[in-house]
Amino acid sequence: MNFYLEKCKSNPNLRATKDESGNEYRFLILGRGEDVFFEKNGFSLFCTMDAVNRKLFVQSIKLWEENKKKIGKKERNGLAQEIKLIYEKLYGEELELVVV
Repeated sequence: MNFYLEKCKSNPNLRATKDESGNEYRFLILGRGEDVFFEKNGFSLFCTMDAVNRKLFVQSIKLWEENKKKIGKKERNGLAQEIKLIYEKLYGEELELVVV
């Protein structure tokens, strides 16, 4: 596992929650709000957002970091919806999904 991924997983600002199905989520906005670390049940990914305008760029959801497995279109769309729900739960603000 790479150093940056480990650093994100151990960041004290990481926010965590569970859903009603028992899935565990961890979320961290990186840098100046341009990137996101997202983890679901121990598998993580990085994607791009505009935190100031609360927009997530769906096409940036591409790869599970632990196993380097590519994320397909159907899975990507489902993950985008999950990220949206988790963001809104953790931050109390609406997140717009942007598909380009």
